[in-house]
Amino acid sequence: MRRVIIDTDCGVDDALAIILALRSPEVKVELITTVSGNVDVERTTRNVLLVLEILRDEVGESIPPVSKGAGIPISPLGPIVKDASDVHGKDGLGGVSGIYPVPSIEPMGKDAITAMAELLDESPGELTIVTLGPLTNLALLRILRPKSFLKARELVIMGGAFRTYGNTTLLSEFNISFDPDAAAMVIASDLPKLIIPLDVTERIRLMRDEIAGARGRIPKFVSEATSSYMDAHREKDGFDGCYLHDPIAVASLIDRSIFTTRRAKVYVETEGRLTRGMTIADLRRDFENEMNEICVSIDEKKFMEVFRERVLK
Repeated sequence: MRRVIIDTDCGVDDALAIILALRSPEVKVELITTVSGNVDVERTTRNVLLVLEILRDEVGESIPPVSKGAGIPISPLGPIVKDASDVHGKDGLGGVSGIYPVPSIEPMGKDAITAMAELLDESPGELTIVTLGPLTNLALLRILRPKSFLKARELVIMGGAFRTYGNTTLLSEFNISFDPDAAAMVIASDLPKLIIPLDVTERIRLMRDEIAGARGRIPKFVSEATSSYMDAHREKDGFDGCYLHDPIAVASLIDRSIFTTRRAKVYVETEGRLTRGMTIADLRRDFENEMNEICVSIDEKKFMEVFRERVLK
């Protein structure tokens, strides 16, 4: 069983990723931390609590604690875009937060950096941190608690675009471009990292007709939360469905064999007028000693089998 900290700017696909993680016996989520990104950190925190409230009867005592993290990026130039509310909705959950009761679960009294550091100090080398949003919290952890940061077993990072277009600018993916300096700092660190970029996540789509008329508490929530999210993709990308960026990152904890990876030198551009937020990888050969491992392909059929079984039923 993989012990995990999830760091998230909880939007629609983040919510699906949290559901997948908490419904997977291979994964034990011990802490969820929040960060600004898709929407502000107050909303991302509320969204996590709402998802946990929906799962509460099913998960019971396994519900992980939640700690609120950074509200602004560390990049001195700020984010390239304000947020992703045009895709995820003003509330970050496709507008559904208003139809569910206010969560009774509350966040921890300690901030995300302290909560992560204490957990890592208690279990050095045992916890994987999965980042589903901008890397601000991880950069702050590296700055403020560097010894604790290096006690993580591995980082799994959903972010970047190497051989494909970005989804924020032509060259930049949202999680990286929201805080490029944080991403550069984390990716340059001496921790093993698995990077899951748009090159892989945009190969898989959840289509609207697959979840139409969904029944059951979780499938119904998925259908409601993804409706306007799919509307945005239909308008922007021309298909009636949505990408599953963040659930794919969680799937790497469940079955790493569904991914093909390459070790590579990876850089983040932080200053370019046209290239800020761009992720650059040397994929000409496999660099055996590099800390960065990039997913270059995925078994789409196997992933969707896991996703359907654990999220849509």
